[in-house]
Amino acid sequence: RNKYWVLYNYVRAEKLFNCNETITYTTHGDFSFLDNLEPLLARWRGPVSVAVYAPGSDLDDTIDAILYFRDCGDTDLVRSYATFHVFFDLDHIPANVPRHDTLMKKVCIVNYTHRHLYKYI
Repeated sequence: RNKYWVLYNYVRAEKLFNCNETITYTTHGDFSFLDNLEPLLARWRGPVSVAVYAPGSDLDDTIDAILYFRDCGDTDLVRSYATFHVFFDLDHIPANVPRHDTLMKKVCIVNYTHRHLYKYI
């Protein structure tokens, strides 16, 4: 406790639910786990809260992966249902933490390499 910095609701799902309408599936992992989200959402079809561990330089890859699966996936399930919370320990704070509102200024590159999924417009 108090050893981590958490960016709550860093990237929010588009769909909103009242608390009495559904149950939220909650999970955690790092950016390498995110390819499992779309198949999970295809079965769950409800809100998912994902805490993503992104220490130090992993934050850039984490943001790119979140935005890729949100904006470039085969379906709109991640965009519709997944809310992402990003966290890192205070001993490994990233050099630059972009404001969440600047993330939507990135656009998907369809022919991507693993290290460059997105670019700013």
